[in-house]
Amino acid sequence: MKRVYKLTPVSLYDIRGLESWLEDMARRGLELKKLRPVCSTFARRPAQAARFRAEPLRHGLDGEPPQAMLDLYQDFGWDYVCDTPELLIFSTQDPQAPEPHSDPALQGALWKKLYRSKRRFFFFELAITLLLLFGVPYFLFHDDTPLLTLLTTTAPILILYQVFFLVALPGMWADVQRLGLLVKQLEAGVPLDHRSGYPQRRWGEIVNLALAVSLLVSIIVIQNILPLTGGDIHPLQALTAFTPLSLARVEGEGYVPHTFAPYGKDYANFCDLNHYLLCWNQWKVVQTGSIDPEDWKRMEIQWYHLPGWLSPLAAPLARELLEDAMDLDRDIWWTEEDENQVWTVNYYLRDDTALLAVAGNGPGGFQIAAAASGTRAVLVTYTGTGDLSAHLGEIAGMVQ
Repeated sequence: MKRVYKLTPVSLYDIRGLESWLEDMARRGLELKKLRPVCSTFARRPAQAARFRAEPLRHGLDGEPPQAMLDLYQDFGWDYVCDTPELLIFSTQDPQAPEPHSDPALQGALWKKLYRSKRRFFFFELAITLLLLFGVPYFLFHDDTPLLTLLTTTAPILILYQVFFLVALPGMWADVQRLGLLVKQLEAGVPLDHRSGYPQRRWGEIVNLALAVSLLVSIIVIQNILPLTGGDIHPLQALTAFTPLSLARVEGEGYVPHTFAPYGKDYANFCDLNHYLLCWNQWKVVQTGSIDPEDWKRMEIQWYHLPGWLSPLAAPLARELLEDAMDLDRDIWWTEEDENQVWTVNYYLRDDTALLAVAGNGPGGFQIAAAASGTRAVLVTYTGTGDLSAHLGEIAGMVQ
């Protein structure tokens, strides 16, 4: 039996339009097999006239349609066709088959249960959407690095997801209103008219489904797959995107690098590439000298390359990284003994950089440098005996 798939042009809660569409499909030789909100399944058969009825009942606890309803329709000459999570579909080829419902008010009581359920679900979705609408900005701005969060997490996709939910809410409310009008008609004692016009296409539902799937896949890819595409850690010699500031040059004569390579890779001196949606190339460079707590020498470089249209964010990003690094250092073990440490930040004006700054918290302490130019931003965190301010040209060169 050949299967035929048709886009469902009418809302499942536009009962008159739904029944009319199914009757027209039967006249075209298409027998309903499965009804879905976006795409329904039919089988080809000889064309014949048929009548369809939708019944507002949920499945039983065993997952099967209620037997009492099946028996009622069978007694009146109607056959069970298929079901959705909230509707049962029946049909008959007998034009004289009586209607199973003779009391509109009683029938309205059945539809009212579905109406109330859909209304509660709408307000639940509205509450969740509003909660997330405020939750995403909190996710972005609850800490001191909103730009970094925007550039290196799924925040942009989450924002689009909230826009999608807001756009989808009017359609959900329209379904609630359709059911509400149907219930009012039945409660007023007016039987349902089972024939009405319906649209030929319902592109909004198709677009909404495509957007929902695309956004969900994007979140999974961006959060779990994209960062891993940069590969494992690489030796420092593999870095070609920029020339990093050398820990050996900052430390000067007598510097000896520390090596830790138990598996053939030096985990004390390496570079690591990460890919993000709004920052495709983000490099982390680690260089280690002594690991003696009394004479620790270590440098870490975080380098960001933004797309051209985000170049105005490079300097604010560098400033944000600098301020966050200073805040982080206040809680690190080597600063706890001196509660009166004060950060000194020096800004340098250069024609080739939009921002260049070096911060320190005392001789031999923790030093931080930040620079930005064009679409690039860099943060250098350093502990050792050298002076980052003596290497401004090399720091600025990393963002050229």
